[in-house]
Amino acid sequence: MSFSPICFAAVIKSEAVRHITIPQYEGLALKHITARLDNGFQHVYDYLPDQQEIHKVPKEWICNVVYTVVGAPFHTWVKGVVQERNQAVAKKKGDTISMDPAVAAAFHASTKVSRKCPSHSILT
Repeated sequence: MSFSPICFAAVIKSEAVRHITIPQYEGLALKHITARLDNGFQHVYDYLPDQQEIHKVPKEWICNVVYTVVGAPFHTWVKGVVQERNQAVAKKKGDTISMDPAVAAAFHASTKVSRKCPSHSILT
């Protein structure tokens, strides 16, 4: 059995890699990510394996490479898909509440957070 390394057209040094966490939501599958790359970000393919090999690489690695190369536009797109999904789920389950705008503004401006409530779960 011989070893055949996968060659890439471009290289990213490990200390330059930016990490991103992408949930397993509809709209964030590998096919959606590559479709997004096809719309103006084709240069990222220089950093990824060939289409025949890409399914062998973990999605997390691919997303980190895409985020490193594309940067903020990719992060903004992912965040938008996540927010759309979360809003749709909340609406479907009836998990939304009405709040006075002044109370909502005070809540979002508050820096005091309960220890039982992780700060990353508060919507901004």
